[in-house]
Amino acid sequence: MIRKTFIPLVLGLLCLCGCNSNRIPGLVPAEGVVIFEGAPLPNAIVSFSPKGNQGMAGTAITNENGQFAITTRNRNDGLLPGEYAVMVLKTKVLFMPTEEENEAHMERTGQYMEPIIEQIVPDLFGSDQTTPLTYTMSSKGDRKIVIDFTAKTTSADTP
Repeated sequence: MIRKTFIPLVLGLLCLCGCNSNRIPGLVPAEGVVIFEGAPLPNAIVSFSPKGNQGMAGTAITNENGQFAITTRNRNDGLLPGEYAVMVLKTKVLFMPTEEENEAHMERTGQYMEPIIEQIVPDLFGSDQTTPLTYTMSSKGDRKIVIDFTAKTTSADTP
């Protein structure tokens, strides 16, 4: 009786430990660097949106050297092969009101104060409908993706 229960239990535990049901078949490594205006772009959001709604989107945040590793479902798991629109978002908060400032402003005007945010990367690059940046991921993956662009980029500069 113990043997009949024990064997299926062990097999089930081995499957749970050795199988990752969250893993997406076909993902390949996707790592690289973002260069904006000739310098690495730290703390930017980089998104790869599949063209033609074929596949799955991947996202990353660049490190202090502008480097990134794409996440589709699990951390740094990569991208599916295919064509992507590449979006890059980077902002800087110039002013963030304190709670006291917000409350005083609300009493005077009936509205909360808005933070002042500067777009470092133009809005053009923040939408899959408008970005000129594209990338084609091969079935072998790529650990040397270079997204090199300027505010005046109007066509894809990525390989």
